[in-house]
Parts: sequence; C-alpha cells; structure tokens
Amino acid sequence: MEKLKIFIVLISVFGFLSCSKDNVNQQTILIPNGDFENWNTGWLQNWETNSCPPCVPPYDPYVIKQDSSAYHGQYAAKFIYNNVYAAWAQNKFSVPKHPSNLTSYVKCDLYGSDTVSIKIKLFYNGAIVDSGQWLGTSSIGNYKKIDIPITQNSSKVDTALIRIEGGHKLGYPNENTEFWVDYLTLQ
Repeated sequence: MEKLKIFIVLISVFGFLSCSKDNVNQQTILIPNGDFENWNTGWLQNWETNSCPPCVPPYDPYVIKQDSSAYHGQYAAKFIYNNVYAAWAQNKFSVPKHPSNLTSYVKCDLYGSDTVSIKIKLFYNGAIVDSGQWLGTSSIGNYKKIDIPITQNSSKVDTALIRIEGGHKLGYPNENTEFWVDYLTLQ
C-alpha cells in the first residue's frame, strides 16, 4: 500500500511539472505559408511581395528568394536589398483569436548601419487595434529566435497583417543587406 501511495505521489508531481501555464493558455495560430515552404517558380506563395523574378530591368528585381539555408523545413525566405528598393513581403489573413506574440527565426548580414524589420498589425472590422514590431540593427550570423510582443488593447480581432522588410541603404555590389526569415508562428 505504501508503494502505491509513493507511486501516485510521483505520478502527480510528474504531471504538475509537465504542465505549463504558457502551454495551457497559448495555442499556435496558423500563418499561411509562415514557414516559407511554398514557392511557385520563384514566387513566394500566400505573400504579396515586391519581388519580380521574371522582370529584366538593369537591376536585380528578384529581391525575395527561396533559400535552402532554413532554420526549419527545407526553405527560408531571403530578402536582399538591390540598391534600388527594399525587399518586402506581407501576408494578411484571418485570425480566430487575439495572439500575444509573433515568433520568428532570423539571421542577417547588414550593410553598415542598415536595418531590417518584422511588423504585425491586428485588425477588427478594418481598424487597427493592436500591433508589434522588431527592428534588426546588427548582423546575426546564425538563426536566432525573436519574440515580438503584441499589444493587448483590444480583446476582439479578426485579421492579422505581417510585413517583413529587408535593407534600405545603398551598398556596393555584393555588400548589400541580406535578411533570412523562417518559421513564423503566432501564439
């Protein structure tokens, strides 16, 4: 009988230790192609971008590229400043509830004092009700997890807009800002 009591206590303790308040209260919200795995002949699916792989101006318009140097899965999105305009991509989608943060894995090679960013805006009936942002101001050699807290001004949301931007400063050939983003999730 004594062994049974000890066994029950150990199971109870193990159960309490394996539970986490964060895990109970937070659920992941799906971001369409948030892992950047879906591409169609150079085009990033589910994202509006200013990248144009088939265009042929005197500069490289293919500023958002599929890259096999991924943190998770097979691919990441690589944003490259082309000395003409910053690379950007945005994804607007429905959300079933208010997330508390946006998580991503990033690495970047910044030119000089250039910057990169990830921003999120939450909407309710077309109006912005909450937001969050991360600004990268230094190079990151290996993938690093970033958590972007989202303001909690409203309990009602229906849509999220995530916008990612690459560099902005003029560099020399082969010295432009490069920014890799992978595995976006909302909690």
